[in-house]
Formats: sequence, C-alpha cells, structure tokens
Amino acid sequence: MKNYTRNIVEPKYVFDKLGNENFKVIDCTVYFELKKVGASTIHSGHEDYLKRHIPGSAYLHMVDDLSDKDNPIPFSIVSQEKLNAKLSSIGINNEDEIILYGSGFHMAITRAWWVLTMSGANNVKIINGGLDAWQEQNLPLSSGIESFVKGNFQGNRSQETIFDKNKMKEALKDDEFIFVNALTYRQFCGGGTHYGRPGRIPKSINIPALNLLNHDTGKFLPPSEMLDMMKPLIDTDKSIVSYCGGGIAATTVFFVAKIFDLEKLFLYDNSLLEWSNDPTCPMELDEE
Repeated sequence: MKNYTRNIVEPKYVFDKLGNENFKVIDCTVYFELKKVGASTIHSGHEDYLKRHIPGSAYLHMVDDLSDKDNPIPFSIVSQEKLNAKLSSIGINNEDEIILYGSGFHMAITRAWWVLTMSGANNVKIINGGLDAWQEQNLPLSSGIESFVKGNFQGNRSQETIFDKNKMKEALKDDEFIFVNALTYRQFCGGGTHYGRPGRIPKSINIPALNLLNHDTGKFLPPSEMLDMMKPLIDTDKSIVSYCGGGIAATTVFFVAKIFDLEKLFLYDNSLLEWSNDPTCPMELDEE
C-alpha cells in the first residue's frame, strides 16, 4: 500500500509545493460524449482551464496532445517524439514531479498518467478528487494563459508493457495471462455501448473502472474498498492485461493495480475499438 500516497495526493500536498523547482502541475480536463456504438466523442476542457485552474498549471488534451491522430484507431498512444516535444513545451523536465488533475471525465486523468508513465516520466501523481477537491478547500485559482520556460523532457517508451492485437492473440493462447475488462458489467456481458461487436475478449474477468471511483466526488475509493475489488488480481501470479473500449478505462484499473504493487501489468492500448472490429478476433457475450 505504500504506493497509494506515492501515486494519489491531496490538494494540500500540491498547494504546499506550488512554485517549487521541478514541481509541475497539469490540468487534463476533457468531457466525454458516449456513442451507442464506437468511439466516444471527446470535448476539450481548455476553455474551462482558461477560466480557472491551479496556479501555474499547464493543460494537456487527451486526444490532441496524448493520442496519435494519424492512427486510424482513436486514442492510440502518441509517439514518444511528439510527447517529448509537447512536454518540453510546457516546461517539463525528466526529473520533475508531475501532478495531474482535472474535472469532467475522471478516467481521462488516469489515461494521462499512463501515457506519461509509460513514456519515461518517473514521478507522476494524481490529485484525489481533482479540481473540485481543490475548490472545496478554498485554495487559490488562476485564469488565462500561463507561460513556461521550455523544459528538456526526453523519455523512453516502455513498449513491452503496451499490448497490440497480435500480442493479445498470443496471450489468449497462454494460461499465464489474465485479461481484465474495465468496462461496466452490462458492457462486459454484451449490453449497452459497444465498439464494433458487443461482448468481451474470451477468458476475461470484469473489474469496472467506474466502480473504483466515487461518482459524486471523482475521488478514488478508500484503499480497503479498492482492495476488495482488486482481490482477483492480487491473488493471482498471472500476468495481467487490462483493456476496455478504447484504452481509457483500462488505465484506471492499471493505475489502481500499481497502487497495490502489482508488477506484471500490461495494457491493450487499442482495446475493443480494434479487437471487436476484426472478425478474426474472438468475442464472447452472455446469452440474453
């Protein structure tokens, strides 16, 4: 559990360190519009950032800044080269402690954490409850555009932890892997929003990412409650591959697994947006 406070911080922790050298804060607010079938539409939170943000914080957009817009699969992780340039442009250096927060769709914050962490940022944390928690404590806010001294971020991608379709097909044949579907139980069974074909990848278990968060506050559940949900992963010696619709909810499960010191963790980046649209990839669903 030592990783709980290493990865999740409270607003006061951030306030006390604002302005310190090698301490950077980033607003990752976006808003999701779900579709009945296919990728969600992502709406920018930049206008809200300009109205109010934690003093000195930068803004990163999950699609424009952290996704590969040339990839036909939406939300696929941005190239290392482009990410290096973007993070440097907002003043990020390799040795920085990076704090992420947002409002709106909270799983976009864990997606940003995952992209940065998989790309060589070694000290990335999330504010528990995001901007709402900050405002509840009457901490100061800024507005308008911030300026940054250019940083020198040069990361290395942990490519071996990022699964593609071929790696998933190989893992499906291997009993040493466990697949975690991070969508809702209804989607896991084949109902509700789907991404091409309804259902799940065979041999999957379901840990809904939304259930790891308090819907009203956006805060992570207390450690004891998350422990109960994550028990199937804690109790296994198998390698764990998290996936969802587009690789976003999956990052919340991945993030929480890291809190509990789980190490053999992988994430299927393109998830069901890729898998369920390829008829050669098997799917399961429960009978009505």
